[in-house]
Amino acid sequence: MRASATVRVTNLHIICYSLGERSFVIRQSFNLACRNCVCTFWTLPLFSISLHRMKPFRTIFLVAFLVPLVFLPALAQRNVVLIIADDLSPDYLGCFSTTTDTAVTPVIRSLAERGIRFTNFWSTPLCSPTRSEIFTGRYPFRTGIGTVVVNGQSKQLDTGEMSLPRVLKKHPTAKYATADIGKWHLHLPNPPAQRSYPNVMGYDLYSGNFSGMLPDYSKYPRIRNGVIDTVKTYATTQTVNDVIEWVTSLSSSTPFFCWLA
Repeated sequence: MRASATVRVTNLHIICYSLGERSFVIRQSFNLACRNCVCTFWTLPLFSISLHRMKPFRTIFLVAFLVPLVFLPALAQRNVVLIIADDLSPDYLGCFSTTTDTAVTPVIRSLAERGIRFTNFWSTPLCSPTRSEIFTGRYPFRTGIGTVVVNGQSKQLDTGEMSLPRVLKKHPTAKYATADIGKWHLHLPNPPAQRSYPNVMGYDLYSGNFSGMLPDYSKYPRIRNGVIDTVKTYATTQTVNDVIEWVTSLSSSTPFFCWLA
């Protein structure tokens, strides 16, 4: 990420989930000045295998992730930023290996030192299956998203699936604001009706590149709540700007969940 930003919030739970499929480097840190922060880091190593090997943990993500949100007291960590970094192997970050950072990431190091790091787990190191797993809490072989969504022959996620933002909307007391900003990659952008699927599946805001790849990082089609436009700002800069704009638009008393990818 080339953009730099500082967002001041309270009661924030930061989750960094990196998908180590090929080499990728984050070139900038996202600075978060916050109180009562909990920082959780996952990385998916190159040798990861499918979640279906973990049979006892069928809803591993939604249970582990959502139960704390439901039962934490009112003043505990209720705001969540989930960061999914595609193609970022753990050996690129010094906080996960004995090597130095490939890119200078002082904020990521600081968050890791103050947070919780998961170093022993299994996953599916592909874009669409990883997203479907986190989004639904179900194995790829159950949702049918076992490989990358690339064309009309690809299996796309059933909009009837229970999703993470849909569950958050069922919180008994907190009225969560929800956003997905960045890469979607669970459906194709055509026919046009599918561009609203992130909203149909629970997000108040979706803004980002719908497909897996961008034709040009400095000029690309962005879909924002079903409407397509052309962005001429560098992609990761625009993504971070969209997150900042959304978070700062919320009332300080509104708990939020933001999926940043």
